[in-house]
Amino acid sequence: PVLLLISPGSIYAESQFTGPYIGAHIGYFESDDKGKEYSDGEFSDYTEDTSPKGEFFGLTAGINAVFGNNILVGIELDYDYRGKSDSSVQDFEGVPDNDYPVKTDVKDTASLKGKVGYLFNNDQTLAYVTAGYAIANIEREVVDNFSGEYESESQSELNKGWTAGLGLSNFVSDNLSVYAEYRYTEMDEEKLDVSNLFPGTVEKYD
Repeated sequence: PVLLLISPGSIYAESQFTGPYIGAHIGYFESDDKGKEYSDGEFSDYTEDTSPKGEFFGLTAGINAVFGNNILVGIELDYDYRGKSDSSVQDFEGVPDNDYPVKTDVKDTASLKGKVGYLFNNDQTLAYVTAGYAIANIEREVVDNFSGEYESESQSELNKGWTAGLGLSNFVSDNLSVYAEYRYTEMDEEKLDVSNLFPGTVEKYD
């Protein structure tokens, strides 16, 4: 995601970037949710791919410390509301099968990250890298229309993974900074038990 943060700085520190801060941000994200279907432990040749994307907004809080040679170290917590979904159908051996629609809904996300950066421009600008732990509340749904009757199975999971990125932050007044950040996030594999629709069947997503 690309983030824009507006946050207050510490007016009592030698560097404005030193100390605690809070802020709000907006951005845009793109995601790719790939799934495979396994029946009785064997790959069934059914796959699925959805791509929720769109704008999001959230809150950020953190604390920084500045050391010699203009090196900054910090820790940051953020929360994003996303509320974006995408629908598709399962593919059987690469051919779309309209009898089995699927949907992925990315509801909200959060992360806890470390930050290391370098101050320049008279301590007004910070270039940094960041990485840490990420979670996402994702709901997935599989539908069976084969019989002519709508039947579905859905599950909302707290997906866990990691995130890493880089950014640039700049103070525009004594207590106000803005920044732009790009991050990549990878989530661990999750499973959706659809045995109520298809006995012995599990969808695996990554």
